[in-house]
Amino acid sequence: MGDDGFEPAAFARDYQRFVAGINRLVPPRPSPVRELITDHLGHHPDDLPVLSESLESAEHPNLQLALDDLVKLPDPACRHRLFELHLRVLPGLGDIDLAPLVAATDGVSA
Repeated sequence: MGDDGFEPAAFARDYQRFVAGINRLVPPRPSPVRELITDHLGHHPDDLPVLSESLESAEHPNLQLALDDLVKLPDPACRHRLFELHLRVLPGLGDIDLAPLVAATDGVSA
């Protein structure tokens, strides 16, 4: 306890209880990415198989070029929805996991 009577550990416990209470009261928001995928596929992605592809870091520019070409296609029936992933790049950790984006909720807590 500090000279002013403030106890950081007690405050942290109270704050955690407060956030847990708010999370119980506020319904989770649906994931906007999941909604886009559901609209595009016409089916919830829960029952669909998962496809995974590992790329070496040296192949990332080639993937970007392919995506750039895909977006430029003139086919009006082919709608593109782009979203940006903000990644913190750590040495040795190059995987991008879209599963949290497709989860039933957006994972945002009050």
